[in-house]
Amino acid sequence: MSSVKEVQAHFDGIAKDYDYYKKKNWYYYQNLKEFFAGLIPPGSSVLEIGCGTGALLHHVRPKRGLGIDSSRAMLEIARKRFPELEFRQIPAEELQGKEKFDYLVMADVVEHLSNLEQALAKTAGCCRKGSVLIITSINPVWEPILDLAERLGLKMPEGPHDWPGQERLRQLLERQGFQARSTGYRLLIPKHVPFLSDYANKHFARVPFLRGLGVIQFLVAEFKP
Repeated sequence: MSSVKEVQAHFDGIAKDYDYYKKKNWYYYQNLKEFFAGLIPPGSSVLEIGCGTGALLHHVRPKRGLGIDSSRAMLEIARKRFPELEFRQIPAEELQGKEKFDYLVMADVVEHLSNLEQALAKTAGCCRKGSVLIITSINPVWEPILDLAERLGLKMPEGPHDWPGQERLRQLLERQGFQARSTGYRLLIPKHVPFLSDYANKHFARVPFLRGLGVIQFLVAEFKP
């Protein structure tokens, strides 16, 4: 298990190239933004845990938007780009529930947490009854492909990580008072291939034996203590 300091050092180190990699893999990140925007009504209060440079939080158009991250370098970029939003340097494992939010977002972050169960307990402290937590992470079956892509310089360096499966996430969330609303997988083809990617991701993802192969796994849960 990696420490908070190890994860912080990794993301401080890649902060200057973070958005370069996001542009390089724009199709994946655009799909991620659209997924969250489709679940979060504009004007909601939103807490993003592991907000990086703030682009996703900005995209969902919150009335009250707070992003937290352990990386100081990431947050410096976020504050310059989105001054209308608030950003604080707080590791997820040290979050204090002084403020409650309508929606809580964890996009590609659970795999980097030094203590996932503790972080989810802290997240629950920022919920009121009916608050919704939306988690996305990489489907573990993609790990060999993504390791190769990273070695070839085709994706962002992952750093310390442990991709949890959906069942483990569901169990940990239930312990903290969350009830799963929906789970699933998205994006069979995470790179843009003209004519093919959109069609395959819309239609092939419904095929039973392909349904669990999307690169993104998601879990939407409601806080019902």
